[in-house]
Amino acid sequence: MLSGNVDSLANNHYKVRFNIQTKYSQTQFDYISVNGQANTYATYSEGMYWNYDGKISSNNTLNPEIKIDFELPIWLKITCGFNYNKIKYYTRSQRVNYSKYNIYDPHSTQANPIVIGFNKKENVEGYNVDEREIIGFGSFIGLGISKNYKRFNFDLDYSFSSYKVTEAYCFTKEYDINNSYQKTEGFYFMDNYIHQFGWLIFSHNVSSSISWNFYKRTSIKLGAQYSIQIGDIEDETYSHYSLFKNQQSYFLIFGLSFSIR
Repeated sequence: MLSGNVDSLANNHYKVRFNIQTKYSQTQFDYISVNGQANTYATYSEGMYWNYDGKISSNNTLNPEIKIDFELPIWLKITCGFNYNKIKYYTRSQRVNYSKYNIYDPHSTQANPIVIGFNKKENVEGYNVDEREIIGFGSFIGLGISKNYKRFNFDLDYSFSSYKVTEAYCFTKEYDINNSYQKTEGFYFMDNYIHQFGWLIFSHNVSSSISWNFYKRTSIKLGAQYSIQIGDIEDETYSHYSLFKNQQSYFLIFGLSFSIR
């Protein structure tokens, strides 16, 4: 029962399996971004702001991964590995110029100003299209089930992953109210968080795959994965605030597997 290249309760169809694969990825999340600066004077303030609040579906990206499976008894396995991650998405927001003037009580004096309200005026000057990319590297570890049938291998895995952001930047294209292009500006965001603390993202992952052995111990692999992020991520500076929440990712997996007994 335990001899040959067959599956059994001892799970002896491989000892270690190396997977070189890539993920065709899309991420969805709720996103709030507020940008703006204001100058405040004795009687009024003025400034510029633009913001976005909505659901984001990122662009599809290809993210390579190395995954290693270690055999355990009763079709069980330990799985771990490393991967590259990139999330790319676009937002569009109105660019608003505003001014706010204080309203004073009639009995107000220069020595004793009594503010009873204010008038606010806003003008839409155009809109911004932001292209943002968040890039980093991750690792994961988990448990799975691996079942062999003839030349096919079926896998079901759960893993816990951490993902460290190494770059996060934005290209902003500015347009006027007549949709005429004005200029493009590029800048890094979350700089303080990334460089001082390292922006770590944690997630739960569930994946399944099927491999077909086409030559000796080499197989073609096809699978899918669902990931859900743990917690929300906030970034706040003097003139910027952003919030990522309810992040979920979907992956189509394809690659090659190499088994070692």
